Formats: sequence, C-alpha cells, structure tokens
Amino acid sequence: MKFQLRAERGIGSVFTIDFIFDTKDRLEADDPEESGKKKILIVEDDPVGANLMKMYLIRNYYVVICHQGEEALAILESEKFDLIIMDINLPGGMNGVEVTQKLREYEAYKITPVVAVTAYTLPGDEQRFIESGFDGFIKTI
Repeated sequence: MKFQLRAERGIGSVFTIDFIFDTKDRLEADDPEESGKKKILIVEDDPVGANLMKMYLIRNYYVVICHQGEEALAILESEKFDLIIMDINLPGGMNGVEVTQKLREYEAYKITPVVAVTAYTLPGDEQRFIESGFDGFIKTI
C-alpha cells in the first residue's frame, strides 16, 4: 500500500492511497452454494466505501452490495445472509435504523447480526443503535 499527501496552505489537501489488489481478490463474487462461503450484505450508499469493505471481505465471504434501504429489504426477502453491514445514513425513503427495525420483523432475520457503520460520533449514539436493533457498531472517519 502506498499513501501520499499533497497539501497547499490556503488551498487544500489531496490524499492518495494505492492498494495492491490481487486478481484473486476480484470484486465479482463466487457462487455461495459452490464455495461454501458465508454471505454478507453491505448496505452502503458510498460506492468507494462499499467496494473497500468488499475488497477486504471477498476472499473469505460471498459479498453483495446495495445502496438504498428499500433495495436492501428486497434483497433480504429473496436471499438469506449471515451478516448485514448497514450504513445509517442512506438515500431514499429509509435510513439504516428503519431498515434494521423492519428486517427484525422477518423471522429469518430476528437473530442475524446487523452491524451499524456510521460517522456518528456523539456520546450515546452507539447505545442508541444497539437499542434500535443493531448487534454492533463501527465508527468510520
């Protein structure tokens, strides 16, 4: 991995990160039935963040990405996942908390782990998300 920073006072900064990406780590997923991999759904509206998460997970897990809450619910109704990584702020009609509360109504997802991913950093946010139905919390920068 290579990291570069270019900054000019009064103008701004440019950050560049280069990852070495092996072709074995391609973003196309294997068939979960054939590979035996656990299935993870990433619900994230930022394509860069979603693909970075997928890049780290794809070697060991079958990963699906979607970008809106309503899209996530449609996918969850048709496929069973072992873990859901849910952004809190999503575009469209439903945010991540609302999607998680709705999917907890589905018998298949009453105990499936759902992890909140958010930049929220206010005191009490983590507890509020846990009380809303999430099983874990990852703070992003």
